[in-house]
Amino acid sequence: MSLVMWVLLGQLAVGLVVLVALAFALNNMLADMAVRYIELWRPDEDEDQPAVRSIRVTSHRPLSADYHERIRKALSKNFSSELKISFSQDPKILGGVIVQMDEKVMDCSLRDRIQRAFGS
Repeated sequence: MSLVMWVLLGQLAVGLVVLVALAFALNNMLADMAVRYIELWRPDEDEDQPAVRSIRVTSHRPLSADYHERIRKALSKNFSSELKISFSQDPKILGGVIVQMDEKVMDCSLRDRIQRAFGS
């Protein structure tokens, strides 16, 4: 192989490493943003709210235990009832999280942001 080919392969490898690092940083930023949204989220509470609320949190990939705890704390501040929180993954959301409680949905996913930006 010529020197030019080795240089090009080296640049490609560096580019891939940078791309992976940026994707990881973006996913963490979206998860941080979602936790902040959850902290501010004040859904209308029913007068006769159930004793236990079921909440589903969907993320692009598995969240760390730290994010699980941050989300649990943020949600528990918003509701007086006991919370049953389940975590799941859906690679189709591309990043961020979706929080679902009954018919209420808070979508902080990258897929939602892209759809809003391009109107599809």
